[in-house]
Amino acid sequence: MNIILETERLMLREMIIEDLPSLADILQDGQTMYAYEGAFNDDETRNWLDRQLARYKEDGFGLWAVVLKENGKMIGQCGITWQDADGERVLELGYLLNRAYWHKGYATEAAAGCKLYAFEALNADEVYSIVRETNIASMNVAIRNGMTVSGRFVKRYREVDMPHLIFSVRRNMPVGKFRRGNKNEYLKMKTIEEIKATIIALEKQALELWNNGNPDGFLELSSDDVIYFDPTFEEKFTGRKALADYYEGFRGKNKIDSYEMIKPVVQVMSDSAVLAYDYEAQRDGQTYRMQCTEVYASDVFGQWKIIHTHWSFVLPQQ
Repeated sequence: MNIILETERLMLREMIIEDLPSLADILQDGQTMYAYEGAFNDDETRNWLDRQLARYKEDGFGLWAVVLKENGKMIGQCGITWQDADGERVLELGYLLNRAYWHKGYATEAAAGCKLYAFEALNADEVYSIVRETNIASMNVAIRNGMTVSGRFVKRYREVDMPHLIFSVRRNMPVGKFRRGNKNEYLKMKTIEEIKATIIALEKQALELWNNGNPDGFLELSSDDVIYFDPTFEEKFTGRKALADYYEGFRGKNKIDSYEMIKPVVQVMSDSAVLAYDYEAQRDGQTYRMQCTEVYASDVFGQWKIIHTHWSFVLPQQ
């Protein structure tokens, strides 16, 4: 067993033929593979595994098995591969987990460990994640991993044109000494400025989707017990289910011509952060301005979630 790296809860190792059933549980699940336009068949799954085994020999890296330390179960794959990003050959950090283990912070934890590996073991200057525009969860993992959008292109796969965003992060500071297979090499602590940048990036990504009639970005960011307050309503919305019911009325309708996130300010307090900004949007020749305050909290898996959200109109301006 060739162990590549370890994080607090996970071990990443090279996949072997015996991992085929666990890999099939991932690649042959339609919901997990929605960004690939559906589940893989048996031949496609075996070809996927064979391709990783070939990469280990040819490149020295690839997508690795993500294994829970507590029980040795393979719950996904994460790693580094050479990919084409709009005509440029780049090192991509990819991740795909069994759906039963979503929303527990495992993808973010594994991706952070792989980013550190790319910078220290592979001496990479820049690492990328190429994410389909509809894959909100993967976008959020990239953002939590310190990445920002650096490009956009259309990839054709299974006879479907799929717009993709190119996320990337550069090595801009020492990130510590990587030791192969050593425990706790995953970068757990972020500076205040990194937290601020992450919060703003998460909010901007959700706003981009919202302004195109898609509320899924904000729903993905919201905690189960989120509280939404708007002074135009007599009562607040409590819980993500209530918020989802409210947001559903905007799906496909809230199309904004242009917008600006004005003077965002983030105050960080241990495991919580408060984001405040003015939001100005143009639609059908009219300008709308609102004030927004979001309270984010870091959950037990280290993921930032909105626990309180407050929007209020300043005035629609002619």
